[in-house]
Amino acid sequence: MSNMKKLMGFTLAIVVILAVLAVGDLDYAISKNLINRDSLFGEFFNVLGEIPANLGLLIGTTLLFGSRKRGSKLGTAIKAVFAIPFMFLFAELTIIGSVRYVFEFSEGGFPKWAFVLSALGGFLLFAAAIISLFKVKPETFQKWRKHGLILLLLVIFEILVVNVLKIIWARPRMRSISTIEQFKHWYEINGPLNSEEFKSFPSGHTANAFVMLAYTLFIPENRKQLMRNFTIFAILWGVCTAISRVILGAHFLSDVFVGGYVTVVVFYVLSKFIID
Repeated sequence: MSNMKKLMGFTLAIVVILAVLAVGDLDYAISKNLINRDSLFGEFFNVLGEIPANLGLLIGTTLLFGSRKRGSKLGTAIKAVFAIPFMFLFAELTIIGSVRYVFEFSEGGFPKWAFVLSALGGFLLFAAAIISLFKVKPETFQKWRKHGLILLLLVIFEILVVNVLKIIWARPRMRSISTIEQFKHWYEINGPLNSEEFKSFPSGHTANAFVMLAYTLFIPENRKQLMRNFTIFAILWGVCTAISRVILGAHFLSDVFVGGYVTVVVFYVLSKFIID
């Protein structure tokens, strides 16, 4: 089956699911019955679910800088001025962006000791990326240049699309409503409104989690079993993150379906234009 047919089939499935969830208050009823704010499963993926996207920013930037033309020292210096700070920023985001969710609803907020340890972890990750620039052969960076570009653009575009939709839709989160009268269907546009508790649709966590699919680009074509296994793992990672967001009351089912859909479509489009 071609990728186009797979995408069309996936799109049809999402449309059918959203149509079913739009009937009456089904979206609300199912989501409400799944809530368990004390779930360890939910908290695990709440903390770690977005790592594929945050780490993808670092990997993509490192690959693009590592694949630069090395003839001009001045050119390398100019590119380094732009690339190195972003590599540091994305390394810190990968660690701090995850750890902060541990203290998301703590009365004292993000403790200084946790921030310092997270920053140290981010620095070590940044150091590993810098070391790779000297240890990995230039030909290897060149080989993965397009894949790094796709990974980087995928994260940028899916975050942009999701956050624009969040502001436009301004759907209240499940945890923010107490009665069915406050519930808004996924197709109701209530914005624009830039408030965290009115950013339910679509799910950013789920969109970021499904970026894991883009890591299949780095698996050689002749490793079919590895490709199959990792693809299953990537899908499970996205699905588990999606379920965790509903369990914690941060989203409705329709939110996570659309969040995952955004990333899959953007990934397909970028791969089609950059690689094919």
